Amino acid sequence: MADNPAQRADDNKKSAASNFLNMMTQRVFERIIRGNIRYEKDQRELERYRQQAKKLDDIYVEGSIINALAVLNSIAGRIEAGFAFFAENYARFEQANKVDGMALTLMNQGFGRMIQTRHEEALALYDQGIDLLEQCEEGPLTYAHRYGHLLGNKLETLVAMNRYEEASALYEKIQSISQVYVEATRTNYARSMVDVHTSMVEVEMQQGHFEQANTHLDTALKLANDLGLSFELAHAYFLGRLLALEEQDEERANAYIEEASRQLASVEEMPYTGRLYLTEARRLAKFNYTQYAIELAQKALHVFRKNDMPEDIALTEAFLGHL
Repeated sequence: MADNPAQRADDNKKSAASNFLNMMTQRVFERIIRGNIRYEKDQRELERYRQQAKKLDDIYVEGSIINALAVLNSIAGRIEAGFAFFAENYARFEQANKVDGMALTLMNQGFGRMIQTRHEEALALYDQGIDLLEQCEEGPLTYAHRYGHLLGNKLETLVAMNRYEEASALYEKIQSISQVYVEATRTNYARSMVDVHTSMVEVEMQQGHFEQANTHLDTALKLANDLGLSFELAHAYFLGRLLALEEQDEERANAYIEEASRQLASVEEMPYTGRLYLTEARRLAKFNYTQYAIELAQKALHVFRKNDMPEDIALTEAFLGHL
């Protein structure tokens, strides 16, 4: 085939533009998932990137931007708006038969349902994504980063539903693919495994296996600390307090809650922090630490009101009403 310098130059220019858009989107996305949201500005910026991606006719870059819009709206408390973006993205990836994009969308939809404590729906979405990858021609480990993350999110959902035996079995499955998973993406592996290990703290506590629970806690703290993940560190320290309370070690429990508060000091009124407070309040209530649960839920309510998050306000008020 004859070389066409003009076409090659045009392709290179398009590729460079796509790479730039993807880089800028990822910068915004990384800030969003850390809870550092500037909703109106972020929405405008991502919509501008999307229009540019449309001109390039790049389904992956545009899909990445739509995903960022969906996550932004979900975390900012506009959950149904987020789901509209997810639905649009899934349809686009399905039409193009892009398995990884479909699995990503299902995973993030599941996360949105978890936020709403609609656990059965979240579990169904995670299972749909897992089945999609397990049944694809390339095999699930071709998409090890996505597959491992879906399994981890499913484990976290099972723990929230008190299905501890299933969670333990799933943990073994995650461990069996850990080498492939970490080779695919070391940073995403570490982030996902922080949540897996913190979930396993609760599993082991429920079974009275405190030594194993402390091992999972130490692993989660190390992974989160190595990556400088403030929210994940705070989450692990909250779990540490609960574990210390169960072991009747009040001094250690106080040290953990001080560390959790220190991690959140600079982001204490961001939406993600409110979600973390509410998650830990639910866990404390599950273990019958009602007063501690009320204190954290009230802090969550303050954050949600300050950020005008009506769906989260309603969830928190309903939770407090049942205590």
